[in-house]
Amino acid sequence: RSSAASDVYKRQVVLGLLAIGNTLNGLMNVPYALQLATGDAKPILRINTGLIVISTPIIIFLANKWGGVGAGVAWVGYTLAFWVINTFIVNKQFVYLDRRSWMLNGLIKPISVAFMIVGIGYMVRQLINSSNQWAIFAIVIVTTGVTFGLTALSSPIVVRYIKGWSS
Repeated sequence: RSSAASDVYKRQVVLGLLAIGNTLNGLMNVPYALQLATGDAKPILRINTGLIVISTPIIIFLANKWGGVGAGVAWVGYTLAFWVINTFIVNKQFVYLDRRSWMLNGLIKPISVAFMIVGIGYMVRQLINSSNQWAIFAIVIVTTGVTFGLTALSSPIVVRYIKGWSS
């Protein structure tokens, strides 16, 4: 690869990692809000303090070793760890929640659909193999729209809302 192509590729990887980290950040808002709604912010404070202590040297190491890609990996790791830990704490606190249904319908199905559609969009992009920026932009826009629509429709809550809204 040429130097310019390599730089573009690295930027794409960093942007992808930051997007994944921000998606996980959005996912962690639901258990975070539930935790705050109980009036007990101590678990959140403990989780964040622990993760900051652990992730700060990791971020420094990864950023020094791999630059922006390393920092992006650290961001994904931080948000994933916070989401997993806080989700388990909230599930213990709210024992009446149907965990299996929530994990399957609220998480696994929508995320699986999103990954499948994005994977198909990536394959289409590779098949077209165009250097035309407008064609690439169109593929990204269509993939994003289809991903958003089908992911939303894979969630029973969204489907119930749409059915109630149309009647």
